[in-house]
Amino acid sequence: MNEVKPLGNMTYGLETRQDLKDLVNSDSNLWELDRENKRIRFKYNDEILDEVREAFRRNFPDINMNESTPQGQIATFMTQTINAGIGYLENIANSFFFGGQGEFLDRWAYSLYRLERKRACNSQVWVNIYGKKGTKILANSIVGTLSGEMYSTPNEYVIGDDGKVLCYFVAIENNDYVAGIGEITELKTRIIGVERVNNPERALAAIAEETDAEFYNRAVYFGSTAKNASFRSILANIAQTQGVIKVAGVENFTNKEIKREGMTLAPHSICVSVLGGDDLAVADAIRKSRSLGSGMNGNVTINLTNSYSATPYSFLRPTPVPLYVKVYLNKNYNFLPINFDETIYTNLTSFVEQAKIGAYITSSEVAEWIQAKTSGYVVDWCEIGVTNLDECKREPIKLRLDQYFTFEIANCMIIENTELVQTFPDIDEENNNATP
Repeated sequence: MNEVKPLGNMTYGLETRQDLKDLVNSDSNLWELDRENKRIRFKYNDEILDEVREAFRRNFPDINMNESTPQGQIATFMTQTINAGIGYLENIANSFFFGGQGEFLDRWAYSLYRLERKRACNSQVWVNIYGKKGTKILANSIVGTLSGEMYSTPNEYVIGDDGKVLCYFVAIENNDYVAGIGEITELKTRIIGVERVNNPERALAAIAEETDAEFYNRAVYFGSTAKNASFRSILANIAQTQGVIKVAGVENFTNKEIKREGMTLAPHSICVSVLGGDDLAVADAIRKSRSLGSGMNGNVTINLTNSYSATPYSFLRPTPVPLYVKVYLNKNYNFLPINFDETIYTNLTSFVEQAKIGAYITSSEVAEWIQAKTSGYVVDWCEIGVTNLDECKREPIKLRLDQYFTFEIANCMIIENTELVQTFPDIDEENNNATP
């Protein structure tokens, strides 16, 4: 029986074939992988100037290569030109493997996912306007606080049968001010039929333009807005909406009513929970995703009209749940770093900011987050709760899909642990064996 051998040099093929992921993760003579920042960095960048100067010296042994001399400036210019080219190639390589940075990341995300980087957004707040039924609230109407902070609405509203309407407003100025509950009490635009205004919930803080890391992670997590038949593309379209801070959702593709994430879903329906963003813009993002007739669940319903009819689009607006934390520090440290408490508060704030809508968190996860971003002391453990500091425990917390965590400094207590949980066996043994 004849044996048919494959064409080509099999030894060569097996030796040189390498998985693309392994290739990127392995350092080489040409590049090294910055695993923390997820970037490929070409080597020799810092050595180029020395090489250029050395090339001059080989041809002109007595030449002065000081940067103040013409030849020194030429060498510097050549080095800058070469480094610019290397930087450009670095961005191309990183845009291929990791999305790149800046303009390269923008092009990568749009070409692959049809996503665009979200711009900065001023503080957002929902305001109840009370008054006579049928009174119109025109777009660009302004409300404000007694301290002078003002907010404008991009939409037009009509006061309903119950004598009120909940309206979406955006701060006119971009600053760090966040209106507390009930602080917005003035209607700056004169509207006949309006009696009073107030905000039932705390405003959302202003958000900066998406960083490269935030943009890249959103693109990878939510995927493409162009795959219109998938539930994930609905989330991607909502996440793309200006002002949206967080979005989560579940779907029921069965013929039965089910319960998921604390919510009851009708057969063949979806439920998305959205923090931030204009109600109309969120509803339009759902419409763009072509939900193919699936039902929608939520506490907000927006009717979008076309030439033939009005179609309702429903989604959830989650309510804030305050996170209370007790942080126990190891008592073996006699001197704590300056402003250690502020560092802990900052770390807890960042933990809550990255927590998803409907999050599941554990006390050990909170402790590890604080410890990973601090130095000079050890966090033994944390206790967490959602009612008050006295009720904090070392037990996990699971929110529903219509809830999200918030955090304030007053909700944290830092305690020096009185129980010895960290020992030093080598030192203890040495002390025990010492001769008196």
